[in-house]
Amino acid sequence: MKTVAKNSKNVDKKKTSFVQTSTEIATAKTKTFSPTSLKIIMYSLYKLQYSFDLKKYENLNLLNKKNWNINSVDNFWDDFTCSFSTKEFCEALGIKDGGKQRALIEAAIDKAYAEQIKLKTGEHTKWYHWFEEAMYYHPASSSLESEIGESPDKSITLTFNPGVLSMALDHKGKYAYIDLLSYGKLKSIYSLKWYQIIKSYYNMKSHWGNSKGQWKTGEMTIPELKETFGINMNLYLDRTNNLIQKVVKNPIAEINEAHFNFTVEPQFKRGKNNRVEKIWLLCTEKVEPRLLPKEASSDEKEENRQQEALDLEIWEMEHAYPKEWAEVMESVKVESPFPLFDEYTKAQTLSIMKEKGFFINTNKEAD
Repeated sequence: MKTVAKNSKNVDKKKTSFVQTSTEIATAKTKTFSPTSLKIIMYSLYKLQYSFDLKKYENLNLLNKKNWNINSVDNFWDDFTCSFSTKEFCEALGIKDGGKQRALIEAAIDKAYAEQIKLKTGEHTKWYHWFEEAMYYHPASSSLESEIGESPDKSITLTFNPGVLSMALDHKGKYAYIDLLSYGKLKSIYSLKWYQIIKSYYNMKSHWGNSKGQWKTGEMTIPELKETFGINMNLYLDRTNNLIQKVVKNPIAEINEAHFNFTVEPQFKRGKNNRVEKIWLLCTEKVEPRLLPKEASSDEKEENRQQEALDLEIWEMEHAYPKEWAEVMESVKVESPFPLFDEYTKAQTLSIMKEKGFFINTNKEAD
């Protein structure tokens, strides 16, 4: 009997958090040092997305330091600062919280000031630092509370570049909707960046020439691919296939193996001598999302998320074991008091498949 990893017997019960960041930020060129750095940036945006007052600064270009009204705005830097514990961060992204992980977090905070993003304002395009200040406090420090004036569980404090934060949260309807638990599963800079790009184009699903349930990312030339993913332009000059394997095929395979609610296929436009000229991704949704009214409560949203997770687990099981699924489902229909109720039949089939030892690892905890 074919089996898949057996550590996911139940649908994920963890609450999922989401961050909405502008597509301009999600698809921008970045200089980053580790996957942990990207995850810290995304979680920091999540921490500030509901408290940051965009209207307060809507008439100012905060990418220009001259517009930082430090003296005219009370507690100016508080608006751009967030604090959280390592435990809180790990829980939100589904990451194991241990000594190794905390060492990665500390290393990422040490280099946080050097993290950069390339943005265009008006006619100018330049690199900006993500953060103006980054601090990592050890809870064991006896001087911690007196240093930061708060309880020691808030072990990370980050202050954003005001312009970068305002641009990230001012999405004007064009945004990437990032699921932090999904984001936390990915382990490479390239897969994380591709995930952001994929989610930036999600709103084009089933529209703009895309088939139902599908969407495409924007096309990239080889130079654009290198710049987007921080690859030196002088590298891979005669080894394009190696570049594509490292920056496209391997991270996309990682995304597909993470069992998200979509599959991704790299697409290539080839020119002279069959050389790759442009690259884009074709994304296909596995299970159609369940719609909720805008006024849905937080409990209703969480219940809906749990049901969508079940829908995805059913899809994964059915596609991993098509023959066995069909046999079990047929027997369920014969014995079921609701043979025509498809949702009930599939849920019962999933339960029996698990009892028989078939499992799909859709909710693997990240390292």
